[in-house]
Amino acid sequence: KALLDSADECILPPFFKDLRLEDLLCQLFSLHDLDGNGLLEESELIQLNITVALLHKGEDVDLLEVEDTYRTLFREKLDPDGNPIKYSRFRSYVLQLLDGIDEDPRAQEMMMEQFVAEARLAREVRGKMGLGTDLLDRDDL
Repeated sequence: KALLDSADECILPPFFKDLRLEDLLCQLFSLHDLDGNGLLEESELIQLNITVALLHKGEDVDLLEVEDTYRTLFREKLDPDGNPIKYSRFRSYVLQLLDGIDEDPRAQEMMMEQFVAEARLAREVRGKMGLGTDLLDRDDL
């Protein structure tokens, strides 16, 4: 049960905060797993983030730059050979990323909420474009 502090702010015991962060991590992984096979593939990371970049920058986005950025990230941080990864590897990377930005659990939760919101919107856009797990190319713009 939530507890109130002197500022009437809802404070959950620490293990509840961890559960919320875990839930957000799981949601983010699932949103990136475009084919739903329980693994994150390099191409899925690239494709979802191309869609996010398009949402941010529109037609001005450099698709090759976005592809290179996320291919490099996948190879340097997740798997050097570009092999699909399990949730546990994704989770470790994202937690390390969050700790490097801000160690405050509330800040991390807010960042994760934003990441999830962007990924969810990107999935919706991909669905409306009829892409599913298909690759985006310049002809799709």
